[in-house]
Amino acid sequence: MFPNYKTSPEGFPAAQVSPSIIYCLETREGCEGYFLVSHSSLTEITFLDLPAAHKFTIGKVDSIDAFRSYASEMANHYGVLEALDRKSYATTTSTPWGRAQTATKYGPGITSYDTPGHGGFKVSDGRNKLIPTPYRNDNGWYEEDSEWAKVAATFPEHFTSFEIKEARKTLINSLPDEYEAVTGEEILPGQSYVRDKQIFKRENAENWVVISALSSDEHEGMVECIATMGGKRSGYYNGVEVTVEEREFLVPDAEYGERSRFGFVIDEARHESVSTSAGLSM
Repeated sequence: MFPNYKTSPEGFPAAQVSPSIIYCLETREGCEGYFLVSHSSLTEITFLDLPAAHKFTIGKVDSIDAFRSYASEMANHYGVLEALDRKSYATTTSTPWGRAQTATKYGPGITSYDTPGHGGFKVSDGRNKLIPTPYRNDNGWYEEDSEWAKVAATFPEHFTSFEIKEARKTLINSLPDEYEAVTGEEILPGQSYVRDKQIFKRENAENWVVISALSSDEHEGMVECIATMGGKRSGYYNGVEVTVEEREFLVPDAEYGERSRFGFVIDEARHESVSTSAGLSM
């Protein structure tokens, strides 16, 4: 199956990839790359500006060639889906996420269930034994956010190449320890959100890490930051109430704006300590 390339009424490159059309929209002036937007029709929606298309955005690419590559990949995906001939049906099966409304049979002993709020796979006892121990859930249920990838990686014959690729990315990003245990591959820094977060926490266990911040009214150009050792928070852990010491620091606004996605680490030699207390809150 090949994509049917078109042009939208506004002149955007588009590709008919059953059952959807994928548009390639230029980003705003000054931004690099293109947004990929999926919709069911070439004429029903008019993109007067990019925000109008945000709810349909499915990704971003660097070039028109990358758009064409993605369109080809999706065309192959839908072609294989048709060949797999998955069967969907109505059901009221009870799942860990509530009563299901629909189910889809992927293969012998492998069925996905959708509920109003969530969903996932149920793998039969016999087939569940084939899932590698680091991936295996004893009850045979695998939720749809990340654990579905365990099923796809174990039974690739029931999935498309696109789904298998996405499953690998999901396992690396969300379940790095399990992925390494099963594959023997080493995940490098920058490849996995969860692994990078593990490294950040380990490296900063003895540092003050900001858990709350707001712009200072008293100190222009500064941010008032509440920090705890290792970024831990007060609360109940295993039924025991734990109170964590909190300190307040002043950090330049520009510097705080460059914080990592896992948090901002206080440099006690440079960042002024304003106060210290147990359970301080802003």
